[in-house]
Amino acid sequence: MLPYILILFAIAMRFVTPYTHGAFLWNYSAVGAALLFFGSRVEKKNLWIPVALFTATDFALNVFVYHYPVTTFQYGSLLYYAIAVGLGLLLVNKPSALRILGITLAGSTAFFIISNFMVWMGGGMYPLDFNGLVQCYTAAIPFARGTYVGDLVYVALFFGTPVLLSITRQDPVEVRVSRDSQSR
Repeated sequence: MLPYILILFAIAMRFVTPYTHGAFLWNYSAVGAALLFFGSRVEKKNLWIPVALFTATDFALNVFVYHYPVTTFQYGSLLYYAIAVGLGLLLVNKPSALRILGITLAGSTAFFIISNFMVWMGGGMYPLDFNGLVQCYTAAIPFARGTYVGDLVYVALFFGTPVLLSITRQDPVEVRVSRDSQSR
């Protein structure tokens, strides 16, 4: 149930703060973390659910909130959502802190590469040559900071909370006994 709640939380945050979530750190959001967590905890047959929900959310935000036209740029977002939820699958059997960190950084990097490639391809902001591509990625660096920070903060929260809850739910006597038996 928690993965579904986190997806809805990430979607709600996009509507609650559509103009201000970038005020402190551009691109700071829970989207990447929610997708990774979902992919790591839900059956494969349901992995399409957050991809569809975020794609629909993009459409609603673009049309009704930002008043942007719907363009091929949305295909890049769809691709990123599928990759991010797929990266979560890599955490199913071995969810160590180091592995979670690496996969989180891979997801953030995938978003940076895909989204800015789509801006370069379809935005008309940069020349469609190698120099234009370099300009596009260079101009996007300030936005990347928020993506990486947001993903790392929310991943720590989403993956860490269940661990902390499981620790606090243990019987103190049981914990003490297990620690005593390990010290012998």
